[in-house]
Formats: sequence, structure tokens, C-alpha cells
Amino acid sequence: MKKFTVKSIRKTEKPAADKEIAKEEIVDIYKETQNLPEIQKPVYHKSIWVLVVLVSMLFGFASSFAYDFLFTIDVGTANSQKIIIEKQEEVTVAADERLRELGKTINPVIVNFYDQTKGVDWQFYQDDYSFGNGFILTTDGWIVTVKSVMNKIGNKKYALLTADYKIYTAEKILSDPTSDVVFVKIKADDLPVVKFGDASDVSSGQEVFGFIASYPESRRASLHIADLQFSALEDVVASSEKHSHFFSSREGYDPSLIGAPLVNLSGEIIAVVVDSNSAMPVAYLETAIDDLSKKEKIYRPYFGVHYINLAKYPRVDAASGEMRDRGALLSGWQNLTAVVKGSPADKAGLKVGDIITMVEDELVNGKKSLTQIIGDYNPGDKIGLTVLSNGREKVVETELGVMD
Repeated sequence: MKKFTVKSIRKTEKPAADKEIAKEEIVDIYKETQNLPEIQKPVYHKSIWVLVVLVSMLFGFASSFAYDFLFTIDVGTANSQKIIIEKQEEVTVAADERLRELGKTINPVIVNFYDQTKGVDWQFYQDDYSFGNGFILTTDGWIVTVKSVMNKIGNKKYALLTADYKIYTAEKILSDPTSDVVFVKIKADDLPVVKFGDASDVSSGQEVFGFIASYPESRRASLHIADLQFSALEDVVASSEKHSHFFSSREGYDPSLIGAPLVNLSGEIIAVVVDSNSAMPVAYLETAIDDLSKKEKIYRPYFGVHYINLAKYPRVDAASGEMRDRGALLSGWQNLTAVVKGSPADKAGLKVGDIITMVEDELVNGKKSLTQIIGDYNPGDKIGLTVLSNGREKVVETELGVMD
């Protein structure tokens, strides 16, 4: 191991002549600084402190607004009340709790159609044996589903399973003559029902939820409304007797959703999924409830026209040069005639090229199509029509017939 030794460092002395020169330089510098002005201690006025306080307050307000803008989320509108929540862990908890509440509201009305071909004893009611969905419409046992579900069933034996695990068989089946909806009657009383939502309150981009009747617990699909005026027809000509107003979604509709209800954040059913592309607003079903409960048959009004919805397909009037963006333009196409011979519309004197702008006091302006407006009436009702014919406005009256 090496030993470390301490060596002394000798100080070197500067010559005396150098010391004298340094002293003279210091004296000269001192003399020069004597003529400089005296440095004063800074004085702070009250106005400066007021300015500091004001600037601090402004920065405080700015940070508050920046927080609201950057760290809050607008999660939508429910019952006209906007809900704003902060980006914290509580967001997930609040959203999950809201969805659980929706499930408690909707699950009791969901119904599933199950294959019963091999008997009921061995059934576990798995998804593989499901034909599709439906939901309870009335407390006395009318169920809503769609034609594609019934077509899938065909001649097979099936059962309806409700959320309380009760098994029912169909007693009666009625098809809606103007839509793809089917009504199935089961023997039951005091069934739960859910309020319908207004289709006019639905907006593009709105989040809705499809509830699938899967047991032991239902499944939920999150969807977003894409088009409020989606038409299932391949052309632009609509029928006054065929419902063609549907909702489409950005995500499309999975086959497991067929027959399922679409629900808004308020827990209201707004539509029923018809196929992979469209869902039909359920407000259209409200007029059928009285018929089902009292007559056990669906009666739909008959008017007898084909038309182009100008709110969706506007046109320029060749004579006046005006843009026509509201009303129903009576028009035929291929084997479809604008006005069916012998129909209530024909009896009212309507003809091809006429534009129906109003039914009673309700405008035909795109919020509701002519088909939807006519569907709100009953067979035998007399209605007044405001019509633009050959550039002149007139009012005619007719009595609605009944669909066969």
C-alpha cells in the first residue's frame, strides 16, 4: 500500500516595486468615482402595488376559464338540462351509474323469442337459440317485434321469455299493414311498459342505446344517430300508405339488435330496429295501441298518393324560378301512379304535379312527412288539405279510407 506524504507549498513573494504600482492604480480609480452621482435607494409608489394586484386577479380569472374549457366535458342533454362534468375519476362512475339506471328501466320490458323446436325441458335459453328481440307495448300483453324476426321463426315452435324469466306462447299475431312492425299477443296482465320518446327531439349525432334481450342479463350497445331522414326506398318516391321514415346509425345495427328498442338518455324508447340499416320511430305505433286493446286489429288510414318529399329533395319551379323546399309533390314512377284511381285523394280532385303544403293546420315541412301526418288520423276522419295546383293555392277536403 502506498504511503501519502504531505508536502509544504512555498509562497512566492511579489517584488516591492509591483506592490507600489498596484496601490497607485487603486488610488486613481477612487478619485474617478468621487465625481459620480450618488446611488439612491429605489422608492416604490402605491400605484405599482395596485397594478400588481390587478394583474394577479386577471391571471386568476384567465386560469379559471382555461380550466373550464380544457378540463370539463359536455356529456349531452337530458330533458333539456345540459350536464357538464369534470374530467376526473368520478366521470366513469357517474356514467356507469346512469347506464345502470337505464338498464333498470328498460330491462323489464325486453322480450326474447327462443327456439322451442326440441321442447322446453332441455333449454338453457342461449343466444344461439334466439330468433330475435321484442318489447312490451301494452300492460295486457301486446308485444312489438319486426317482420324479419317472424320470418326467421317461420313455422318453427317458439316461446317468448320476459325479463322475470316467465315463458309465454303467442296467442295472436298481427302485422302492421303500413310498416315492418308485427304485434304478438301473450296471455298476461299488469306487464311493465316504458314511455315513448318524441322523434322530433332526436338529433344527428345523439347517443342512443340498443338493449338486447340476452339472459341472464341483457346486453347494451352504444350507438349514434347518423341520419334522421333515412329512407329505405331505393328511389325518392314515397307512398302515403308505406312508412319510410327511419333512423340510421353511424355504427349500423348488428343482427343481434333486430327487434330491439333504441333508448335515449331519458330512458324513453324512441325506435325499434327493423334491419341492419334502419330503425323505425315508435311514435308511429301510438295510434295502434287503442286498436290493439279495443279491437285486436290494426286499422290504418288510406289516402292513396305517391309523392316526393320536397323537404328532402327540393326542386326549382320552372315557371316562377322559386325553390320549392317544403310540401309533398304528387308524382308517379314506373308502375306507381301519383294519385290512385278511386282513392280519397282522387275523390278530392288531386292530380300529378300538385303540391300538398298543409294537412289541417300542420305544415308539410320536413319535420314530419306526409305519410307520418296522415298516419296520425283514423279511418273515416275528414281532413282539409292546402294544395298548390298550377301556381294557385286551394283548399280541398276528403274523407280517409281504411287499409285492407
